[in-house]
Amino acid sequence: MNIRTRWLSAALFTSLLFLDFGLAYGEGAVTPQPAVATPASSKVSATRAKIAEAETRCSAATTYQTPLRATHGRLRVKGKLRMKHFTADRPVILCGFRASDQSWHVVEVRVHSTAKEGERVFSYTPVTPGYSVDRLLGRGTTRLMFDLTDLNGEHIVVYRMRHLDIPHEAIDRELPGRRLLELATVQTYTPAHPDFADPDHTLFGMRYLKSEILAAQQELRDAGVPSETFTERLLADVIPWEIPMALGAIEQMDDERFVADERAEIESVYLHYALNGEKAFRYSVSPANATGAFQFTNKNGNGTYSWVVRECKGAALDPRFPEGAQNLRNAIKAAICLLDMELAQLPSAQELYRRKPLIGGIYPVAAYNGGHGWAVELENTLAHSGVDLEGENVELPDRLIIRRPSANAAQTAKKRTRIRISRKIENKETAIYVQKYVAVINFLADHVYHLDSDDTASPPTR
Repeated sequence: MNIRTRWLSAALFTSLLFLDFGLAYGEGAVTPQPAVATPASSKVSATRAKIAEAETRCSAATTYQTPLRATHGRLRVKGKLRMKHFTADRPVILCGFRASDQSWHVVEVRVHSTAKEGERVFSYTPVTPGYSVDRLLGRGTTRLMFDLTDLNGEHIVVYRMRHLDIPHEAIDRELPGRRLLELATVQTYTPAHPDFADPDHTLFGMRYLKSEILAAQQELRDAGVPSETFTERLLADVIPWEIPMALGAIEQMDDERFVADERAEIESVYLHYALNGEKAFRYSVSPANATGAFQFTNKNGNGTYSWVVRECKGAALDPRFPEGAQNLRNAIKAAICLLDMELAQLPSAQELYRRKPLIGGIYPVAAYNGGHGWAVELENTLAHSGVDLEGENVELPDRLIIRRPSANAAQTAKKRTRIRISRKIENKETAIYVQKYVAVINFLADHVYHLDSDDTASPPTR
């Protein structure tokens, strides 16, 4: 099965390429500037004010009825200790507003989790009397969300949540609850609850992220950071804002929800930026320890993030991990550097990128996700499939079929004979990642004229 992907309507795509990139790669290049802030809509302003009030009320909730607990047992398997069972309790504070009487409500929920042989089960119980909760989605700080109601069944809008993050080292040492509380860090966040699903909020989040990207580009431009790919140009003039704007959404999108309703999933991600500003996805950590809005990893303290810091010296990136990955502006600059570094290793893609960066951008974007090898495999697959990326309607494969040869030696009567064996590997991850990229670029094209009149007033809390 092929995934049919609409790039952009021909007229809009042509105008977009001309306006944003045609001059940038020719004579008389224009330097884009950060947008001038304009007032937020009354709906957005009201939401921001409520979130600021909820932040204050959540910050005042410093005592808990739920005692912190984290205990586990370990089983030695092949010489290594593996977790056998796990039990934990932690409090989550919901700060909500009831419309009927214009009243605020601070509700504590006990999160209880157990695990046996890797199977984790969660339960959520309000310990503040007079309320009921229904978990809608998520587990951690960024995505855990509830429907909160009073005993009469009236809905209460949750504008902020307060979490306690316990270091893994403390859990491993099975410290007592009082000591866990001392070591825990407070994280406050507003998830993208359906209560906030509104075009004004989504657009505000998009405008905010775009303003941060333009500001990051200006910092790189002021520092004179050169492009590694096109050495005659500045880095800030080589990576258009749309590509990091897309990455800021793609890295946080759920595959299943994207396949079910790609537009709703894109809107949901940009909603996080409207509700949380520079905190958006700060506390997002994947099972592979990919951290922050742009999901940087740094395995053993010397992974991708450290590589970018070393190679993109002029960007003056924060050398600390995860702090640098959690800082939105710093992470944007690091992402721009990494895209350029990956593109520099893809000479066959550079001509297409020079002419049409949004289309050619699929290759450094694929490398950003899976490394240089996956970008090369994407090039090979599209070339073998005869895909014309510049065509009006493009069919992209829903998986990459990669054949990797290996060699085994077999003994014959007089000499050693080498037998070639081909292993077939299916890579669905890169295919759906590129599909997400295309979908977001189209989404941005649909909003390009609204984004030009940017509303970049500061989001609720910093």
